[in-house]
Amino acid sequence: MKIFDQILGHENIIERLLYAYQNQKLGSVYLFIGPSGVGKKKVALGLAQALVCEQNQRGCGICPSCLRVAQRQSESLILIEPEGPQIKVEQAHEVLKFLSLKPMGKSAVVVIDQAHLMNQQSANMLLKALEEPAQDVYFILLTSSYSALLPTIRSRGQVVRFGPLSEDQIRKNSPQSPLWAIRAARGSFERLTELSHIEDQELRQKAAQILLDLVEDEDFLMNEN
Repeated sequence: MKIFDQILGHENIIERLLYAYQNQKLGSVYLFIGPSGVGKKKVALGLAQALVCEQNQRGCGICPSCLRVAQRQSESLILIEPEGPQIKVEQAHEVLKFLSLKPMGKSAVVVIDQAHLMNQQSANMLLKALEEPAQDVYFILLTSSYSALLPTIRSRGQVVRFGPLSEDQIRKNSPQSPLWAIRAARGSFERLTELSHIEDQELRQKAAQILLDLVEDEDFLMNEN
């Protein structure tokens, strides 16, 4: 499974990252900045797949290394996600332990989702690794808020900015979603999922019906029923 083939939008970003990799210009630390639910994590995992692929520099999607990344079971990848409201010290320890092991593949990739939730202690533990990453070690930090990242983290990565998806892109991928939810999602699949919950749809339909009744019946508010 080739992850890049499953990503909606962001073609320019993907091609720019692959071009840098193919021309030995890829940075060691990247900050993926953009709204939640637009595909930052998928792009990060797609890049990880390309970095460890045994067949080519774009990720073939079928070699054992690519398949393990797609299944998030790769010995060359660690994905850190918040546990509760923050990324804990123990998770920073996991990253350092991962980096201390002898790499099994071409590269070692660290993806930290919602990196702005690292507390001061966790961030400080990773600073040296971010400042002086070993050869063929790559960090990809994801966040919806650049300003919420600690200054020490901001100064160490190359910024890649992700914009929201278009309504057409979301509609193409989720044709069953109501139009109001697609518009209200503002380019985020994460928000679309929340808005498309059946209870939310029912509430909106009831509200719309009430508004229609108000328009069509001036005595609506006076009715007892």
